[in-house]
Amino acid sequence: NDVEHSNASVASKEVTFTTTTEDSNKPSGVTKRLEFPQKKLYGRAQELDQIQFAYQKILQPPHHHAQALFISGYSGCGKTALAEEAARRIGEQHKHEKTSAPFVIRGRYEPQRTSLPYKGIAEAFAHWFKNLSSRDKRKLSQVHVTLKQAIGDDVNSLANIVPSLRKLILGKEDVAKESNQPGVPDSDQKEVMSKSQLQFAFISLLRCICQSSAEKSIIMYIDDLQNADFDSLELIESLISYQGSNEPPVPKFLFLGSFRANEVPPEHPLAIMVEKLEVHDERPEESTVETLTLADLSKDSVQEFIADTLDQRSKGRRISTLTNAVYERTLGNMFYTKQALDTLFRENILLYDTATCRWNWVLETEEELKKLLPTDMVYSKIMTTPKELRRALTVASYTRSTFDVNTLCVLMNVTDPSAGIQTDETLLPLLELAVADGLLVHAGDDFSQSAASSHDSSNRGSSRSSGRRIRSDGSISLSTREGEPSSSSTASFSLKEFSFAHDRIRETASGLISDQQELDKFRLLIGNALVECAQDDGEAWMFFVGVHHLNLVPKHFFTNDEKKLRMASLNFESADESLTKAAFETAAKFAEKGIAYLPESCWEGPHRDLAYSLHAVAAEAQRLLGNIESMEKYCQNCLGKQQKRPMDEMFGIYYTLAVGLMYGSDRYQEVREIILNLLEAMDFPFPRSPTAAKKAFLAEMISFMWNKSKWHDSLRNADFMTDTKKIKAMQAVRKLGALAYLLGDKATVALTVLRGTMITIKHGVCVHSPTFVAGVGAVTTGLLNDLTLSRSFGDDALFLLDKVNMKASTPPTVWMTYFLGKAWTLPPSACIEPLRKAFHVGLSTDQSDHTSWSAIISSYYCFASGKPLDRLDDDLNKECKRSKSAGLRVQNVVCTVFRRMVLGLTSKDKDVLPVPVLTQAEESTSYLPVFFQNFERSERGYLGEYKLCADHAAKHKDFGLKRMRGSFLNCVDAVISGFFCFIMHG
Repeated sequence: NDVEHSNASVASKEVTFTTTTEDSNKPSGVTKRLEFPQKKLYGRAQELDQIQFAYQKILQPPHHHAQALFISGYSGCGKTALAEEAARRIGEQHKHEKTSAPFVIRGRYEPQRTSLPYKGIAEAFAHWFKNLSSRDKRKLSQVHVTLKQAIGDDVNSLANIVPSLRKLILGKEDVAKESNQPGVPDSDQKEVMSKSQLQFAFISLLRCICQSSAEKSIIMYIDDLQNADFDSLELIESLISYQGSNEPPVPKFLFLGSFRANEVPPEHPLAIMVEKLEVHDERPEESTVETLTLADLSKDSVQEFIADTLDQRSKGRRISTLTNAVYERTLGNMFYTKQALDTLFRENILLYDTATCRWNWVLETEEELKKLLPTDMVYSKIMTTPKELRRALTVASYTRSTFDVNTLCVLMNVTDPSAGIQTDETLLPLLELAVADGLLVHAGDDFSQSAASSHDSSNRGSSRSSGRRIRSDGSISLSTREGEPSSSSTASFSLKEFSFAHDRIRETASGLISDQQELDKFRLLIGNALVECAQDDGEAWMFFVGVHHLNLVPKHFFTNDEKKLRMASLNFESADESLTKAAFETAAKFAEKGIAYLPESCWEGPHRDLAYSLHAVAAEAQRLLGNIESMEKYCQNCLGKQQKRPMDEMFGIYYTLAVGLMYGSDRYQEVREIILNLLEAMDFPFPRSPTAAKKAFLAEMISFMWNKSKWHDSLRNADFMTDTKKIKAMQAVRKLGALAYLLGDKATVALTVLRGTMITIKHGVCVHSPTFVAGVGAVTTGLLNDLTLSRSFGDDALFLLDKVNMKASTPPTVWMTYFLGKAWTLPPSACIEPLRKAFHVGLSTDQSDHTSWSAIISSYYCFASGKPLDRLDDDLNKECKRSKSAGLRVQNVVCTVFRRMVLGLTSKDKDVLPVPVLTQAEESTSYLPVFFQNFERSERGYLGEYKLCADHAAKHKDFGLKRMRGSFLNCVDAVISGFFCFIMHG
């Protein structure tokens, strides 16, 4: 049970201090220990009722809306104990009613943000999986089937955060099969997942946990949120606020989060998140988001606790005297109240009289008792322990809350070799003494700490695990290697893990090094040791914590370029790893640190790749955070230093710059030049004018159509593209097509899809291939009026989409296929469901442009089938609310564009809905405002085009096909226009 053992106003599963007192008069062998009462809540009845009331609300039909409660208070006031006791009582209530108890998943964050990104959330899910796999094999099989169906495509997203889930989602056989099967090359797959994609994956996981058993609910408890990284807070916000629609995807979900009030000022990201959730609460009358502020206990509650601890018969005047002395020193803080009683017990002031079977204390007055209670009782307790134990506690406090004896031995030998070599045989007795003193607990005794171990011990890029043993000479023995069986002694030894009984104990132990210079030297030693252990064992937490400590060391400790370059390299690895986990804020901070360590000489010679890579990661992280100015600064700095370097060798910087400027500014001509120059440097030149693009397209299209019978077999039988340079070129070509569309250069749009398809036929399939093939189907329709051929290319595009299995390619491929290709030969009802799927995938991958088109087109099919316009608006509003990132932008855009198009086709009234006002943040992540400008101002704009075609079709009853046959330059617009004529008048 992950009760915060010493920090509790509840004594359920509490620490039992094993210090004993013996009286010469008592019978031989009789020992009395100081034991705190169990399963009793002190002074928290009202708060407990609030949590239970919130839980009851998530069970209320029909929608079972989620609830979130944040528990705020000072360290030691009982936040964790309150949440744990609430979960326990809820479980007992279900047991009494003979109904299914809720899933309770728990996690916590490490102090000083030293842990991995998303550590607390990942720990919670890792613990759930560990519990499930060890208790209920049948249930594990059910969950495996449910998860594989729901989030099989997102397995990599989740496995990056919680590695153990890969085995659950795919199963052992599929994992082995996946590792042996060829697939899309890594260079093609290394697209950073979006925040929305990660959020959808975790939401799907929560939903599957609920759906795996009838009547199940979820209580997620995350402790120490004040230490959570910014990216974790965004994910937590999405888990809570995603419930806003009328059909919540995670029914019966209660989120509990605790944090230290004194460490969360108003400008803290956590405080901002909580305030934002409360302000945007869509059901304020139901209070779906609340904050419980815990004060310290009253004197009456403290007296009740002391009386229960020392036996009910000890009540009376004397218990009041003891209570007054303890309360004046602790002010009702439960953690320090227990420490005070333990101190008196150790000083032989609290004695158990075996003759009367009662507790007594030898001092009568409050003043005498207070003098024996030091101001810092934890510090005093630690200082009474042996010197080597104090050193062990100090070293352990700079690792993580849970530590193993192996790692601690290594770190102690590195940080102070003059103190003598430590081995597990010499260290274990000292740690057991700390357990007896209530400073440590065995990790297996703590519910959450076992989960922390299973999550944080994931290997860095390896499936190998190893156990370190310390020989008597201090050298390290890696006793378990890949393919080597581990002995039973080693397996037993690997379980020797300990946790600090309370964060205050850990903080006090870390503060024993008071001299700043000594602390800097200590951080340098322990940071290097942790990094080396991580590189040896592959344990990710060691690497992140080690780099964190090294970054806190003053730069003058790194005296030469070699040391500076090593620090830059370590920060690059941390930034790159964070980027793959969609932890963009964390990645940006590591990249900034790494760039600061680069010496001036880094841009020349063998280290220029490191300097380039750091700037590329920094620029990409800033782009994904929407900080376009910072992104451009990193790009321009790198390009200025690398002017003589070939352009194609700096694809990452140029591409990041182009994409950032394309979606974050209106410098489209500048972006066009960057992409054209980049393609030319990669031996894929494109015409630089619309006229030249038109001529090139005509010539290549004629050649393409001459051999059209060959292309379908070639597309279906194509292997995966392995040339990284060509994959990058396809990426740039696709972005050039999107930019040409913005600029109204329709010939270049058509040329990009044609050349992208030709590259696929010649060199193989990549994730961009399905979109290009779908685009060729659209161009074929507009240019040749060959609807059968268009459908054939649409089928090829969907086949390739299934082959590459990349979610980011789904929205553009599907909407172009079902709108501009297959739609002509299919009934509308057959197109609605694929477009809705593309809409949801677009939201999960944060593609607001393609998501908008998918929604608009599916709405048109529904409208053509007779669904009222108001109902369609309601559907769009509901669907878009499910994503707080892309959803808000799409909601404004889709509803407005959809109504404009419908009204433009069905009415002569020009006064249609106004253009929605997008915020600066929305404008920086979408080029849709430019769409609106073209929509309004162009003489041959979309609305006028649709009206013209509608009038033409109504007059000549040819569905717009005559116009399509004669429209090469406007082939894309003609297809769209003719299609609308078809569904409106056909």
